[in-house]
Amino acid sequence: MANFRVVEDALSAVAEELETCLTELVHKIRYEIQAMDGHKSIKNRSESLKGALTENVRTVNWQKKSLFESPDLANAPAIFRLDGTAQCDQRCGSYHQINVVTCLNNREVIGTNFLKLEVSAIESIRNHPAFPIYDSNILGLLITIDENVLQLGGWDKAYANSSEYSFAYKHAYKSLIKSNVLSLQIHLI
Repeated sequence: MANFRVVEDALSAVAEELETCLTELVHKIRYEIQAMDGHKSIKNRSESLKGALTENVRTVNWQKKSLFESPDLANAPAIFRLDGTAQCDQRCGSYHQINVVTCLNNREVIGTNFLKLEVSAIESIRNHPAFPIYDSNILGLLITIDENVLQLGGWDKAYANSSEYSFAYKHAYKSLIKSNVLSLQIHLI
């Protein structure tokens, strides 16, 4: 069994510098991805990888969720949906959430994936019903795929890899993204 190695790419946030609840959630997600069978997970490309993430990364609630808090927009189209969320257990006395986007897309939607995380962070901060929350309570998490994994899995060459997300952030989106965002890059060992 070949496992995944998950590398943190600190975009606008570094896991170790986040509030403790968020750091712990990121570590759990990383551990759960690394425990997956790499070859089996990419056997049928996006379909099998999404299935493996859903089955093995139990820290995340893999229910598609609208970016918007308004009940009128609960059934928003896919471009306005997160792939999942993870919340702390609130033993900290506050609320912390990770908004997750799996980046199994054509490179033309790199910007859309970044903006999904930015909009969802703003919506969460403005509309949380129980606690006043701030930027430090929310983390946007991109799960990206290394070029070698894409090649081994037989993905179309139009799919964006981890390096392209890093490049896009550093050269195009850094000035636009104000929320906490980091990427977990999946590599095959």
